[in-house]
Amino acid sequence: MAANVILFIPFGAFVGTLAPAWKWWKLLALFAGASLIFEVVQYVLAIGSGDITDVIDNTFGGMIGLGLLMLTRRRAGERADTITQRILVIGTGILVLAVMLFLLSPLRFHAPRV
Repeated sequence: MAANVILFIPFGAFVGTLAPAWKWWKLLALFAGASLIFEVVQYVLAIGSGDITDVIDNTFGGMIGLGLLMLTRRRAGERADTITQRILVIGTGILVLAVMLFLLSPLRFHAPRV
């Protein structure tokens, strides 16, 4: 549960900076729709397990990201978008690097041999 929420927090902040004029309910529908698409793809490709609670958690995570963006805008004023964009770009770069290192690592996990 917690991983789903955490992964969608940056998505909420990104969308909030890219579409600042959208109403909250449109953003809520976007988060829910994106999450639903991910769950359907997981089901169709038989990777992972799809569950309605994942859709709810992901949507909640997106709304948390949007809420953090709104809080930053309230606190930092005009500099909020610049601060948020820098944090998101640096965080995305770190995340992409971490995923690349994980995928390229020589470690392989498998079931223990009996």
